Amino acid sequence: MTSLSKTWQLIILSSITAIVLFAHASYYYPFLSDDTLISLRYAARLIDGDFLTWNNGEYVEGYSNLLWILMNAALALFGMDLIVSVRLLGFICVLLIPVLFYYDRIFKQGKTIDDLWLGAIFYSFAAPIVVWAIGGLEQPLLMLLFAFSLYLIPRFFANLSNPKNILLLALTFSLMILTRPDTPLFIVAFAATFILHRSPLQKTQKIIALIKILSFPIAAFIGQLTFRMMYYNDFLPNTAYVKITPSGNHLLNGLEYVFGALLFMLPFSIFAFKQLFSSDKLKSNPSYLYILIFLVLYFPYLIFIGGDIFPAYRHMSVVMVAFFWLILDSNHQIMSFLSSIERFSGKAIKPVLISCFVLLFIGLQIVNTASRRAKHERWEWIGKELGLTLKQTFSDTQPLVAVTAAGCIPYWSELPALDMLGLNDKHIAKNRPTDVGDGMLGHELGDAQYVLSRKPDLIIFNIGTYPTFRTGRELEQIEKFHAEYKPISIYLQESDFLSKVYIRLNSPKVGILRNDDEITIPGYLFADTLQAHAEMFDTTLQLKLEHLQKAYLELPNLKDDYWFEIDSKSDEVFVSIIPDSISSKIEILNLSVQANYVKSVTLRKVKSDY
Repeated sequence: MTSLSKTWQLIILSSITAIVLFAHASYYYPFLSDDTLISLRYAARLIDGDFLTWNNGEYVEGYSNLLWILMNAALALFGMDLIVSVRLLGFICVLLIPVLFYYDRIFKQGKTIDDLWLGAIFYSFAAPIVVWAIGGLEQPLLMLLFAFSLYLIPRFFANLSNPKNILLLALTFSLMILTRPDTPLFIVAFAATFILHRSPLQKTQKIIALIKILSFPIAAFIGQLTFRMMYYNDFLPNTAYVKITPSGNHLLNGLEYVFGALLFMLPFSIFAFKQLFSSDKLKSNPSYLYILIFLVLYFPYLIFIGGDIFPAYRHMSVVMVAFFWLILDSNHQIMSFLSSIERFSGKAIKPVLISCFVLLFIGLQIVNTASRRAKHERWEWIGKELGLTLKQTFSDTQPLVAVTAAGCIPYWSELPALDMLGLNDKHIAKNRPTDVGDGMLGHELGDAQYVLSRKPDLIIFNIGTYPTFRTGRELEQIEKFHAEYKPISIYLQESDFLSKVYIRLNSPKVGILRNDDEITIPGYLFADTLQAHAEMFDTTLQLKLEHLQKAYLELPNLKDDYWFEIDSKSDEVFVSIIPDSISSKIEILNLSVQANYVKSVTLRKVKSDY
């Protein structure tokens, strides 16, 4: 390999890395984070002219990745599907990182493929890298910007007066600021590196150079803060009130998260730390000092916020970029260490040890619970079918849908939505319960009375389960909820999933319609069991009844006489009323030998001529 030109070495190593990354990502495909779809709802509404809003007239910053949203919205303006755009941008960012690092090592440092292959294995087989290349959130962009800062920092310190290096580094940090709210950590790490790293410049010159760099990200920070305060009338993104809930419980979770991730990266995490601390590059290479200070800041931050709930150690992806940088420099030292073991043992065991190291790392990526979750998490796609079902059925009436899965259902239904966990709701986010910090990170908030006061037409827990999380538990204890809402069963045919949706019975948008002479009941309100369920038929949601199957709906006692009109394609579906002293039970019976669908039942009052 060393006989090849530098260009061919870069092409070959980059191509092999890209192929392995693509194959590795296909193992986790079609994983897509539900929070991705929250961001894409904002992007879709921006494209449609509704700017960065959650609902019409509802200004809440339920995202924390402004630049990522804008980039995807820009691609969508050219006709690209937003799901395709997040995957495309994510994969491009993930691919550019090794190309940048290989270019630096091969063209700038004179290294060859023989010096870089171990780092390539680490990066290509790291589960967090590929999971979040396709997962849809902003991590790939942040990883790329961090990688670019690692590449630029040595060049900046080599020539502090070069305006090109100053501008590129300043722009990189500015884009970081717009990518995530916690990126000031990177800026602080750089500033500390600048102060601690030895430089031939005088103190005044160093201060001027630092001001030139920091002025850009500070301006970006102030600009975004000004926009937030003017547009959303808030100092922090709404997500911060929901996700930043420090407590003893979350500190323990954060410790487990950080140390679990470092174990997950064995043995390469050891190689990276050994390279960081045992070489003289902490003094000579400012990127090493930058990495060290960043890790000193970042690990306590992750512990403080309680880690993360997403699969595959999402927040550790930037740490993996730092480790990738270090491991690319440590290949020679690792091989020398293994050679010394080989000489001591007197046996040719170096290939065996290398194979064991690589297999250990790959095995941990596969069997670890964090990465296995990404392999098996597919509920967002069930939410897609449910969302599209709601869109087809209710797009004309635009009902308010209260959800806990605030990504998939609102994104694909395109209906007004109430986020019962608070990421996209200011009231829930800012009215935190006293026991916050004891529960699941980002899923602790809720307010059942507030939700009922908003009179949502539909209430959906997860992708259609029984009430859950704080709001669900509180609703279960409220009589008004049980009196006003009826759970119906919707069968999602493609997903083979029975979804439970709570419908407000007297909602003019989805419920029973009444006037002086008639009552119109949608057929799906009778669908409350596995046998008598609703499903899509003729582009709308209808009750499905098999042969001799019955379905019921209980209404307050009907005092008048009614005759019935059934909107069904069969004349063998019959309706009757079973009265009692308190209520009237309406029964639908299918006498056909075939399954039949009922769109609605209309009760018309019998008028007396006497």
